[in-house]
Amino acid sequence: SKYLPEFQLQDPSYTAQLTFQGLLSHRTGFPETDFAWSFNTEPRRDLIKRVKYVKTGNKLTSYVIYNNVMYAVAGEAAANVAGIPYEDLVHEKILKPLGLSNSGFSSKEMSKHSNFAFPYNAASLDDARNGTYKRVPLTNMATSAAPAGDMYSNVLDLVRWGQTIMHYGEQDGKQILNKDSVIEMLSGQSIMSKYKSTPDFGPVTAYGLGWILDSYKGNIVYSHGGGIDGYRSYLAVYPDSELVIAHLANTDFAYLSLFNFYIADEVLGLPKTMDWIQKTVNITQGLYASQAEAEKGELPERIENKPPSHEISEFVGDYTDPVYGDISVRLEGSRDLIIKMRVYEGKLKHYHYDSFSTTFRYSSIVLTSLITFVTGQDGKISGLQITLESLVEFQRRANDPLPKLRQVLEESRNQTGIAGMSVAIIHKGKLIFAEGFGKRNDRDPFTVETLSMIASVSKAFAAATISELVGEGKVDWNTTPVSKYLPEFQLQDPTFTSQLTFQDLLAHRTGFPETDMAWFFNTESRRDLIKRMKYVKSETKLRAHVRYNNVMYAVAGEAAANVAGIKYEDLVREKIFEPLDLKNIGFSSEEMSKHPNFAFGYGADSFKDAQNGKFTQLPLTTMAKATAPAGDIYTNALDLVQWGQTIMRYGKQDGKQILNKDGIIEMLSGQSILEAKRRSADFGPILGYGMGWMLDTYKGNVLYYHTGHVDGYISCLSLFPDSELVVAHLSNSDTAVLPVYSAYHIADELLDLPKTEDWIQKVHNLTQELFLDEEDCKHLPKRIKNKPSSHKLSELIGEYSDAVYGDLSVRLENNGKDREELYIKIRVFEGKLEHYHYDSFIANMSYSSIAINELVTFVTGPDGNISGLQTTLEERLIEFKRKE
Repeated sequence: SKYLPEFQLQDPSYTAQLTFQGLLSHRTGFPETDFAWSFNTEPRRDLIKRVKYVKTGNKLTSYVIYNNVMYAVAGEAAANVAGIPYEDLVHEKILKPLGLSNSGFSSKEMSKHSNFAFPYNAASLDDARNGTYKRVPLTNMATSAAPAGDMYSNVLDLVRWGQTIMHYGEQDGKQILNKDSVIEMLSGQSIMSKYKSTPDFGPVTAYGLGWILDSYKGNIVYSHGGGIDGYRSYLAVYPDSELVIAHLANTDFAYLSLFNFYIADEVLGLPKTMDWIQKTVNITQGLYASQAEAEKGELPERIENKPPSHEISEFVGDYTDPVYGDISVRLEGSRDLIIKMRVYEGKLKHYHYDSFSTTFRYSSIVLTSLITFVTGQDGKISGLQITLESLVEFQRRANDPLPKLRQVLEESRNQTGIAGMSVAIIHKGKLIFAEGFGKRNDRDPFTVETLSMIASVSKAFAAATISELVGEGKVDWNTTPVSKYLPEFQLQDPTFTSQLTFQDLLAHRTGFPETDMAWFFNTESRRDLIKRMKYVKSETKLRAHVRYNNVMYAVAGEAAANVAGIKYEDLVREKIFEPLDLKNIGFSSEEMSKHPNFAFGYGADSFKDAQNGKFTQLPLTTMAKATAPAGDIYTNALDLVQWGQTIMRYGKQDGKQILNKDGIIEMLSGQSILEAKRRSADFGPILGYGMGWMLDTYKGNVLYYHTGHVDGYISCLSLFPDSELVVAHLSNSDTAVLPVYSAYHIADELLDLPKTEDWIQKVHNLTQELFLDEEDCKHLPKRIKNKPSSHKLSELIGEYSDAVYGDLSVRLENNGKDREELYIKIRVFEGKLEHYHYDSFIANMSYSSIAINELVTFVTGPDGNISGLQTTLEERLIEFKRKE
């Protein structure tokens, strides 16, 4: 658990004691839980988290209980330590060093090779002998338990692997693997059997780490078999005789283990004490016979004439268990009940009382069991009991209020080209929906626990942090100028400096224009950025109009930190994250990337590319570090939706007042007007802004929300307090519109509001328009033809500077075709300057998914030399002075 904190058990003393050795030698005392992982598509860590609900019936290390999930735990813990997926770790540490080029993971990857085997089974031994097989579909049966059994190989790679183990990690005379560790793997760790099965074998069969240890006719033998839907394998190593036997088959009841003894007898000239071929035939006959017996099952004696106590339709519903997941019961026709658990499906036949028999079938897997429905105190069906590896009681789920939501969101994600996303919904205090969609990187799923940058949704955390200081009497909202708390904050107009308060900064009513280009990818400290604000000219009067400004949030956050005497990030952790127990949250993509489950951001060149899944992974950046209070938080949908519920309840959590109630009320009160024009008949007459929240109504319901967008990530958090509804939506695509509008679709469905707009179609249309807007050039003045530059290109090169936006450089490069071209660069933004007219050039600068296409005009001074350049940034003409 130290290597993988997600691995927690019911008994903390077990958690503290279980080691890699305990897991790999099957001596944990944990029962088999194969039905928990077989054909389960959830991420490995989600499977592991469910282990805490498994009850142990045996003492730790008492004896062997074979458990595949414990191997999944061990593999994932190793991967967590290495910082890469388990499959990549095995490739790096084993497959590549040993040259096992025909080995890998998953049937899906295997099927990409030209020479691979499909799996088969047969209904009977006679059918198998006659070649009457049925092909079994390739599945991801073991993906979540990959360390226990999801590899493919061929006999050449497998026998080479066996030889390397036999030589204690040595291959071709070179020590490739850790010798001491291989010796430990081949040492007895736990006892499988204390009884000698025949005189041919040793008195004790033991288990090492991934190997069964025994002796055969005086020869030590290390072996292991494998069986998974339609495939059987066996590897045996006889170190005394330097014999390695690898055997693979693609039929379900291929009993391979005895063949190796026949081969050992023949190769080593051992006495023939057993006809191993005939014994294999006998056992195979028994396997097919046992399959027929499994059809009957071991059921209690039936009591005649005892009908069910409920109508057949009352048994229909979804049932869940924290270990085994979900089971559904549906009605086909008027009387036929069908039960389904992942790929396993069967018809329910009434047995007696509220018990029904069923036979689950999938490929060669057959399980006949009795299902007994449980009636609760209210007289309704509360659950069902079924014997899997043991008797399990599944609890009935409440009726799903949003039965089609996952399908709708997934279809919209695909249609609008979003790489990955997650959605969490709380309604009336209950988490009613929490799902992930798509990919968080090029291979792993985006789950509801995947971390993602939330950009401007961070602003509410800044406001709440300052609210706590207001509640403590250390600062005030609207009386004391912020410059008193942070003297470095000085503006051009001293009157402004003396008037601007926290409330002004947080409500975007300072009159200051956007200055995002001043901080994009700027590595300077927050205070240095703030000091440069004294060179910015105000565009409007104080409190007259809203001017969205991220730097003002940086000022507010840094002022609060100065008052507290600690870094801003630490202040938010102390005042918000820790009191609310938000554990999956923090600052900066750099910190986020240290977690195993985080999302990369993605972009696409066109709407068509996005729809076809042709994304470009964007690099993680420190883009918003200088303005962290405005937009540098990461979290997942689960923490975000809980945060939203706390705000909706004015700082209460689990009935306790955690945050300053009066401060949150102030945050959610209208401080300024964002839009005076009604968006549509569905919304209120004005769109207001509080402090870190946008304020509106939706079809008569009060709505507090905020969106966020930073390079490769788009997010939205929406609160409907009248209906106690919170919707959190995160995504990792640069043009994802769905997170901004999904809450309206969800509110319509959940609150049964009139369907006045098809929000999903609107998302599709807006996304398409967004790509078209990006493809269009920005407005430029009409070009005057045949008007060359008055200066040579070489005269334009140099360094230019602006007090607010910093430095900009122009350089000359030879393109290799005897032609020189100008390039412009401001921090990470770089591009070519193409002549337009006179001394004006079009600058096409870009970085990742951000493009800047503006006109750059060089200015000639009185002495005839270039004195500066002018360009439009954030819709304002900025003049950069040439450096001497």
